Amino acid sequence: MKEKMIRDDMMFFTAYILYLVVGAIKHTQLLNVMPMTGILELVRIGAVSVVCIKIILSKEYTSRQVTIFCFFVFIVFISCMYSKNFELFYFICFVFGIKDVSYSKVLQVTFAIHMIVIGMVVVSVWTGIISNEAMGAVVWSETMISDEFIERNTLGFVHPNTASAVVFFTTIIYICMRNTCSFLEFIISFGINFMVYQKTGSRTCFIIIIIFLPLMYWFANKKTFHKYWQVLFTVAPIIIILVAILMQIYYDPNNEFFVEINSLLSSRLQLGHQGFLDYGITLFGQSILWISDWNNEYGLPYNYVDSAYMRILLENGIIVYIFLCIFIVITMYYLAKKKKGMLCIAFLALLVHSMVEMSVYVISWSPFCLLMGQMAILDNNKE
Repeated sequence: MKEKMIRDDMMFFTAYILYLVVGAIKHTQLLNVMPMTGILELVRIGAVSVVCIKIILSKEYTSRQVTIFCFFVFIVFISCMYSKNFELFYFICFVFGIKDVSYSKVLQVTFAIHMIVIGMVVVSVWTGIISNEAMGAVVWSETMISDEFIERNTLGFVHPNTASAVVFFTTIIYICMRNTCSFLEFIISFGINFMVYQKTGSRTCFIIIIIFLPLMYWFANKKTFHKYWQVLFTVAPIIIILVAILMQIYYDPNNEFFVEINSLLSSRLQLGHQGFLDYGITLFGQSILWISDWNNEYGLPYNYVDSAYMRILLENGIIVYIFLCIFIVITMYYLAKKKKGMLCIAFLALLVHSMVEMSVYVISWSPFCLLMGQMAILDNNKE
């Protein structure tokens, strides 16, 4: 039994490390000096294959889990065939492959890889191997802090928002990994994220860190977990998902409230609404050419939908979207039921971030999406 557990752990973490490293590198400008997109994609496919082999060889899955796995993988695979994007399929394989894997080890491995990638980017920018590109400026527009313009820099990543998100999630991973947070760690964490904001101008991540970092510090030093927290955490994902989708579907350019929110979110409501009007909701999804270049790439206008919830609804269809939402709500319910306050906050931060970025099932952003497997589907025994 012990040898089997060691084998399963080795297979999962080998696959996870390879997949995570490739995803992290793709978020940096290192590919500009190492054009290995094809090789990296083969590595990702190989990593997913290892996870699938681990699932097949394991005899620990119950008949219920096998049934769910076969059904959901079949549905997701069909959806990915329609959308011609297999990122969600890869994610589902890891969700089921995490069976009986220690989540604390997942956090440790993820943090180590994030720090290595961040270190590589810092050294590469400092030595001039890759550039710290300037991408204009943003202004808080008399909302918070000040109305001064902030110059946006990529810090060696593909986009300023990416740099900010990587540092933000690395901060959350560190606190969850340590399962505690001193006041000094809180101040240092906030200071690092504030400095990154000053360089990237990523307002969304900075707002999230302002809200969620104090909550994590509070839960890290809290002795009791009252019943009302269980209720709030269970209801929160439902509210987040509904607000994210409905505000984009019913966006009205003539409504002052919508216009203000849309401005704060860098036109994300308007783009999500336009995507909904242009493509509509299908049963199994559809292939959409997302144009993320303001310079009219392919001769077409910018149409990139950032919100993960709207992207899943448009690309993967209503069936996959409903199942994913159910998994999200169940995950938070069990996290709250087991009184895992810090993981509740971390998962909630991922869900809020997914309102404005494609991160709800992208493992290279954070490992918190894998909690859907740990809590909602597999009923893991390992802590």
